[in-house]
Amino acid sequence: MCIRDREYVGDTLNISQPSTIFVGNRLFLIGGTIPNGTLLGSLNPNVYSSMIDETGKKGPWVGERPLPNGFLGAAVCLSRDRLVITGGLHNPAANSFKTYSAGFDPSGSLTNWIPFADLPVILEYHSMIAIGNRLFVGGGQTFDLVGSPTTTNKKIYTAQKMCIRDSNRILLL
Repeated sequence: MCIRDREYVGDTLNISQPSTIFVGNRLFLIGGTIPNGTLLGSLNPNVYSSMIDETGKKGPWVGERPLPNGFLGAAVCLSRDRLVITGGLHNPAANSFKTYSAGFDPSGSLTNWIPFADLPVILEYHSMIAIGNRLFVGGGQTFDLVGSPTTTNKKIYTAQKMCIRDSNRILLL
């Protein structure tokens, strides 16, 4: 495979280090920080998407359903037809075990974020992937309960995807 003809297609708003994922023909920017004159910036709870056409042209950024908290260093993946986001640094400046998931409405926009089972450890800057009926999470840094980094995470965790009930429908994660 050869990559040629690289070209500028647009900006990523005024957001630093968002989690990103491409689903269908939409690029999603999730969380990250917004510069505010401090070293870290303000944690961003917002989610944006932009349509990318078949020629690679990016459309305007559209606000999606915001996350319950600001996220930085969280992992995101697609599991069946849902986005899953885990761990990271959350407002108010606390690292998290948390896992959230959002589906897609018929237009491709995100539905409400739903909380799921917590991670077994606090992780930031880790990776996550869905394979078959399981989610795998690994790498990153582990933290103590006051948010101080303790070590590089050398473990991989897995969990079977879950079924949830949402407005009398069964959803598979």
